[in-house]
Amino acid sequence: KGFIASPLQVAAPKLQTTLIQPPRAASLTDLPITVQEMESARFAFWLCFYGAAGAASAGRETIPQQYNRFMARKSLGGVGPTLGGDATLGLLPITGYPEDIRLR
Repeated sequence: KGFIASPLQVAAPKLQTTLIQPPRAASLTDLPITVQEMESARFAFWLCFYGAAGAASAGRETIPQQYNRFMARKSLGGVGPTLGGDATLGLLPITGYPEDIRLR
């Protein structure tokens, strides 16, 4: 003997190592799912899928039309006479009016 022990051996004389087992993957036989639940989930998926596809096709048709109408209204700003007045309603531009409405 005659050797000095290392500080690690003095501080922790015996470190125990243990293996941690990963959890096993659950299989379909472990889950309490019935065939009826699976069929209703499939039906709900396809219903939502085709509903979203229908909404997308409707939007693809109507959004350009609405944008063109908005731009046509916007181009009318400053055209033609108004009934005058300096006071305005204070409308936001998002309302679709080309310019603020003036009060008499």
